[in-house]
Amino acid sequence: MSTTTTDKKTIAIIGATGGTGLCLVKQGLDAGHKVKVLARNEEKLSEFASNENLDISKGDVTRYEDVKCTLAGCSDVIVSLGGRGKICSTAQPVINKALNDTDSNMRLVVVTSMAVGDSYHDVTWGTRRFADLIISSAIKDKNLQERSIMRDTTDWVIVRPAGLGD
Repeated sequence: MSTTTTDKKTIAIIGATGGTGLCLVKQGLDAGHKVKVLARNEEKLSEFASNENLDISKGDVTRYEDVKCTLAGCSDVIVSLGGRGKICSTAQPVINKALNDTDSNMRLVVVTSMAVGDSYHDVTWGTRRFADLIISSAIKDKNLQERSIMRDTTDWVIVRPAGLGD
């Protein structure tokens, strides 16, 4: 992807320390964009620490002020949350409020999962069984996250990849 000086953006990445998030940080920096991240554990971003286009804010994605500070000055926000528990459905309303209070026209891109939302019926029978029996709590969390996005924001894209191992 080639960019010119006028194409440079300031992008916020929420969930930047997981496997997908780290790839997004690398791609954003490699493209010459300014990347702002909110992280509980800054050490996971140490490979990018010397990059002058990276702005790391230590904080919690469920705290409104932390999220709002990270989104300030950004044109886009990418959310790549995952893990155990209900972090996606707990954090997304906070992100939505901070986004709407900062700039309701900010583009929101959210990485969820296959078998979430209306994609459930588009996956194979085996994948549906896997989603229902093995990862049902994560799928439920992602479903709630997506509903929050669709209800509370206006400019969004949901990405539902399959087979992410980290």
